[in-house]
Amino acid sequence: MHQSAPFEIASAFGEHAGLPARYEALPLHVLGDNPDTRATFRWFAETPAYQADIDAVKAIEPSAWDLPTWLPSTGWTLPGR
Repeated sequence: MHQSAPFEIASAFGEHAGLPARYEALPLHVLGDNPDTRATFRWFAETPAYQADIDAVKAIEPSAWDLPTWLPSTGWTLPGR
Protein backbone atom coordinates (compact mmCIF):
# COMPACT_ATOMS: atom_id res chain seq x y z
CA MET A 1 0.00 0.00 0.00
CA HIS A 2 1.60 3.23 -0.95
CA GLN A 3 1.70 6.05 1.58
CA SER A 4 -1.33 7.93 0.29
CA ALA A 5 -3.64 4.91 -0.01
CA PRO A 6 -5.39 5.32 3.39
CA PHE A 7 -5.99 8.99 2.62
CA GLU A 8 -7.33 8.13 -0.85
CA ILE A 9 -9.69 5.54 0.66
CA ALA A 10 -11.01 8.05 3.20
CA SER A 11 -11.44 10.62 0.46
CA ALA A 12 -13.39 8.19 -1.75
CA PHE A 13 -15.78 7.27 1.07
CA GLY A 14 -16.19 10.91 2.08
CA GLU A 15 -16.93 12.03 -1.45
CA HIS A 16 -19.41 9.18 -1.92
CA ALA A 17 -21.15 10.07 1.36
CA GLY A 18 -21.09 13.78 0.61
CA LEU A 19 -19.21 14.51 3.81
CA PRO A 20 -15.67 15.48 4.73
CA ALA A 21 -13.56 12.48 5.66
CA ARG A 22 -10.11 11.90 7.02
CA TYR A 23 -7.83 8.97 7.65
CA GLU A 24 -6.63 8.56 11.18
CA ALA A 25 -4.40 5.65 12.10
CA LEU A 26 -5.48 3.85 15.25
CA PRO A 27 -3.05 2.40 17.77
CA LEU A 28 -3.11 -1.40 17.69
CA HIS A 29 -4.22 -1.68 21.32
CA VAL A 30 -7.71 -0.39 20.45
CA LEU A 31 -8.27 -3.49 18.30
CA GLY A 32 -8.55 -5.80 21.29
CA ASP A 33 -6.65 -8.99 21.98
CA ASN A 34 -7.35 -10.94 18.79
CA PRO A 35 -3.89 -11.74 17.41
CA ASP A 36 -5.16 -12.20 13.85
CA THR A 37 -6.84 -8.78 13.82
CA ARG A 38 -3.77 -7.12 15.26
CA ALA A 39 -1.48 -8.86 12.77
CA THR A 40 -3.71 -7.83 9.87
CA PHE A 41 -3.78 -4.18 10.88
CA ARG A 42 -0.05 -4.20 11.63
CA TRP A 43 0.55 -5.57 8.11
CA PHE A 44 -1.59 -2.80 6.58
CA ALA A 45 0.32 -0.14 8.53
CA GLU A 46 3.86 -1.31 7.82
CA THR A 47 5.66 -0.76 4.55
CA PRO A 48 5.65 -2.30 2.07
CA ALA A 49 2.31 -3.94 2.98
CA TYR A 50 0.12 -4.58 -0.04
CA GLN A 51 1.07 -2.81 -3.25
CA ALA A 52 -1.14 -3.40 -6.25
CA ASP A 53 0.16 -2.54 -9.68
CA ILE A 54 -2.97 -0.80 -10.97
CA ASP A 55 -1.51 -0.33 -14.46
CA ALA A 56 -0.85 -4.09 -14.69
CA VAL A 57 -4.36 -4.84 -13.44
CA LYS A 58 -5.86 -2.50 -16.05
CA ALA A 59 -3.71 -4.14 -18.75
CA ILE A 60 -5.15 -7.54 -17.80
CA GLU A 61 -8.69 -6.30 -17.14
CA PRO A 62 -9.35 -2.89 -18.71
CA SER A 63 -12.82 -2.69 -17.17
CA ALA A 64 -11.48 -2.98 -13.60
CA TRP A 65 -12.92 -0.26 -11.38
CA ASP A 66 -11.13 1.95 -8.90
CA LEU A 67 -12.68 2.54 -5.47
CA PRO A 68 -14.52 5.79 -6.35
CA THR A 69 -16.10 4.06 -9.36
CA TRP A 70 -16.97 0.89 -7.46
CA LEU A 71 -18.53 2.48 -4.35
CA PRO A 72 -21.76 3.70 -6.01
CA SER A 73 -22.35 0.22 -7.45
CA THR A 74 -22.44 -1.28 -3.95
CA GLY A 75 -25.40 0.74 -2.72
CA TRP A 76 -23.36 1.67 0.37
CA THR A 77 -24.62 4.60 2.39
CA LEU A 78 -23.80 5.94 5.79
CA PRO A 79 -25.78 4.21 8.53
CA GLY A 80 -28.77 6.33 9.45
CA ARG A 81 -28.86 8.24 6.16
